[in-house]
Amino acid sequence: MVSQYACDHPDRVAVLAAGAGLRAGAPRQDADGSFVPDTTTCQPGRPVPVLSFSGIADPVNPYPGGGAPYWGYGAEAAAKQWAVLDGCRRGPRTTAVSQHVSRVQYSSCRKNADVVSYVIQDGDHTWPGSHATWPDALGPVTREIDANEIMWRFLRTHTDCAT
Repeated sequence: MVSQYACDHPDRVAVLAAGAGLRAGAPRQDADGSFVPDTTTCQPGRPVPVLSFSGIADPVNPYPGGGAPYWGYGAEAAAKQWAVLDGCRRGPRTTAVSQHVSRVQYSSCRKNADVVSYVIQDGDHTWPGSHATWPDALGPVTREIDANEIMWRFLRTHTDCAT
């Protein structure tokens, strides 16, 4: 929901930060039957910095796409579309953060509105670094990164993009 809010109200959002559910508009099927972001449903009118966390093994919002009809396309397609919306000229650049976590970044974007995704290889539909008790169906929580700390750093360094 926060992704669509950023699409519809970029003037009210300094940064888009999403865990296990980054969107860049509603899903639509293209000519070959694949799901892609519907570009008519996300036209923010200004660059919006984006940070997301996704697990490759997420059973709720599958990383490559699929699942419930409202998901449709995957996390990579969403990040790529935000990079287009933000006018990013570099990326994706993938960097290993830890044994099971990679950082995928699009940079050189308008107004410094980078698009950064943390991809957890064995990750499921949980919050990285959390000490909360999650239902077993959502999978294990990685402690290799702390999503709260990463998000706070991102928010601090990208709040000037809204002006």
